[in-house]
Amino acid sequence: TNAGKFLFSNVRPIILKLATFATNSKETFTKLNHFEGNIYECIDEAIQYIIDSISWNIKIGRTASRNEQPEIPIPAIREIVINAFAHGDYNSNTTFEINIFKNKVTIYSPGHFPFGYTPEDFARKAEEPVMLNPKIVNVLFKTALIESFGTGFERTFKECKKAGVKYSYENTKSGFRFTFMRPLGHKNVQDINKKMSKTEEAVLAAIKADNSITA
Repeated sequence: TNAGKFLFSNVRPIILKLATFATNSKETFTKLNHFEGNIYECIDEAIQYIIDSISWNIKIGRTASRNEQPEIPIPAIREIVINAFAHGDYNSNTTFEINIFKNKVTIYSPGHFPFGYTPEDFARKAEEPVMLNPKIVNVLFKTALIESFGTGFERTFKECKKAGVKYSYENTKSGFRFTFMRPLGHKNVQDINKKMSKTEEAVLAAIKADNSITA
């Protein structure tokens, strides 16, 4: 009954905090929202919020089309967000959080990572999965959000390595936090802009004014 409530209820049983900050700390936020929904709704909202907040690397090829690559791989974002809700502690006094900083993205889940284990144990040592919420995990598996038991960290680490994205994680006093570093953070973009010619600056201004431009 409790699993069904958090998975499917339309009475918005979960609070998801979403915030974007102006710097690398929580001193000043530029966007703040409390989203309420069930697990499926919160997963969709969290993933989309991150996708809309991170930078994208746009490469113009020989054709008129643009090749847009997110600074953090979408499959890695998806795995960590789903993992947060699959294994979260729904009786905790804290709630789920997505925080976007200038240099990183953090995903917080109430409830500690299994004591005595690290994500590498499941990614590289083939440890059997430890499930805090077996009924929730089973439903997410059967509805294809989880592709297989205990392999999410392995896919995440492979995607990050391929994209050159650094990451870290920690058990806090009240939960588990996973951090993606942002390779195209605002500081790096500013440094690149300083080196642009007047023509390049004009092209960038045109793209900002109309993001449908492809060539």
